Amino acid sequence: MSQCKYHPLVASRYHCQQCQSHTCDKCCDENPTGDQDVGRRCFTCGQTVTDMGSAHSAAPFWRRLDKIYRYGLSANALVVIAACSLLTVFSLYNPWLLIIPAIILTRYSFNCLEQTALGSMKAPSLTNSFSGGITLLVQLTVIILLAGGLVAVCAYYLGPNMAALAGFVVLFTLPAIFILLAINGTLGEAISPANIGQMISATGATYIIMLLFIFVMVASVGVINALIGDGHEHVQFFAQNLVANYYTVVVFHLMGYLVFQKQEALGFYASDSDFSREPRTEFEIEQARIEVLVKEGQYEHALDAYRDVLPKHPNNIALWEKCLKLMCFVGTEQQVSRFADQILPRLINKDDDFYIAKIYRDILRKAPQFRPKRSANTLRIAQVLFALGDYRAVAKLLHEFHKRHSEDNREIYAAYDLLANSLERIPGFEPKAKNYRVFLKRLEPTLADALNNPRPTAL
Repeated sequence: MSQCKYHPLVASRYHCQQCQSHTCDKCCDENPTGDQDVGRRCFTCGQTVTDMGSAHSAAPFWRRLDKIYRYGLSANALVVIAACSLLTVFSLYNPWLLIIPAIILTRYSFNCLEQTALGSMKAPSLTNSFSGGITLLVQLTVIILLAGGLVAVCAYYLGPNMAALAGFVVLFTLPAIFILLAINGTLGEAISPANIGQMISATGATYIIMLLFIFVMVASVGVINALIGDGHEHVQFFAQNLVANYYTVVVFHLMGYLVFQKQEALGFYASDSDFSREPRTEFEIEQARIEVLVKEGQYEHALDAYRDVLPKHPNNIALWEKCLKLMCFVGTEQQVSRFADQILPRLINKDDDFYIAKIYRDILRKAPQFRPKRSANTLRIAQVLFALGDYRAVAKLLHEFHKRHSEDNREIYAAYDLLANSLERIPGFEPKAKNYRVFLKRLEPTLADALNNPRPTAL
């Protein structure tokens, strides 16, 4: 499995020959004709990318253990597990009745392996798990007899050490035999040493890791059975079989996923039922394009993309904020100042003082001389900074307010009253605060006139 260049923890699905890069489904463009199956293009060079198939997008099974364990808890699987466990209870009265649940569970488990190997990650229904059950059970019986016979022959002729070695070989190769039996359907192909060796060699270390997980699950069955205790015989027997049957289904699903994961090495192709190409909206595509361009370091192209998409989504605050962050990182002081005057009216009415102060300070780091063009924005930011105790920033922002903004005495009075309050809280600036208080005192008569004769509102 290869990883997406832009999302290292995500499996790649496409390859760009021009850029020699692997990408996931989100990091390439849609086909302009609207066909989701062909013609996807690279965001950076515009060339058509190659769909590498599910073999490259299949994540290692240990990264999806949660889904593997949930597989046995799906409705279809639970019906089979519970039914077989319940039927097993009747074998306490007649041992021959054990054949029925054994046939059902065996066929269903192998069906899980087969369907998973073909890319279906959903548990099959019981209706598809009856045909061939007796034949399969006979084949498994022959495999178990051959395995047991091998160990017995080694113990009789070669001693206990060789018998232990033969037992280890049997346990090591048994999952490979089951996989081959499910894929090929014939006993001869399944027990062929050449086929077994090829299977283990093709899957490599993943096969070893799978064996470890299987051994852990098998061992945990005994632990869980011990926890169930020695209660009522029928209840205990049902519970123990419920656990054992659940792990059987999960183990066979795990073996099937190993085949699906290593399908390329094993020489066949399977589609992934978990992979879907649902059409994305134009906005989602543009967001993905911008993300790729930023990660490629093509910042000017990313800003151009923002300029195209922002007018279409003027109320998407998160999008404006992302653009501002990029602008502050790569833009000039003049660019940041111009863009800040566009974004501030959209952010200024939020009820989050810390958020507004953070945005303003981010702007100042790139454009230290920035002042909002709108008096209302200036006053709102000053009020936020005052509430947060940043009195020096208030004094700097409101300095010469009347020269930069309208002649509305009400706004001038509010600004300089706030400025005087800030200066009074800065050590050594009390005299300047008094000067502003004197100015405000002289401004009060004109303020009364402004209140009595409000400025006409434009229709």
